[in-house]
Amino acid sequence: MQLNLNEKSRATFEMILQKGRDSWPGDEGERRADRLEAVLRRVLPEYANALDLSQDAVLAALEGRRDYSAINFYQDARLPSLRDVHVHETMAEFKALIPSGTFRCPACEGVSTDPYECNSGVERDGSVCNWKAFGLFGTLGKGYRTLVKETFLDHPTVHEIFMPIDLEEDEPSKEGEPA
Repeated sequence: MQLNLNEKSRATFEMILQKGRDSWPGDEGERRADRLEAVLRRVLPEYANALDLSQDAVLAALEGRRDYSAINFYQDARLPSLRDVHVHETMAEFKALIPSGTFRCPACEGVSTDPYECNSGVERDGSVCNWKAFGLFGTLGKGYRTLVKETFLDHPTVHEIFMPIDLEEDEPSKEGEPA
């Protein structure tokens, strides 16, 4: 996608690429800069379009939030494609979708009142489940990914949470049971 950055943002963009080059000598540094560039060229237009923001605003929000190395921050895992992400205008709009305030833990299948850390009380593998929506296995592909426009500039994150109970799809009826 096409980048549309002002002079200040272009300098920031180039500074980020340079951090990739400086992170490792020789060809590996160039490969790292290329990976950074690929992520930024995907993320800036896609996020700007979804959020109704300028690419400059998106880059400034990301850089304002970055508190560790560029090579580790600007990754697909941290800044995923928004293709399967639910974009909400406001936090109130998002919360209105989940009036029960409950979430399905992907590990124990229990009901948690915390969208990120299981507090269901369900015993799993000999202890009370304390599964987290973040980390290596996250929501095991059973979560809900969301971005809230109103909070993005202050907290530029795609949130992956446990599936809200209110949004769970009806389970297909089991064979022999009435639908």
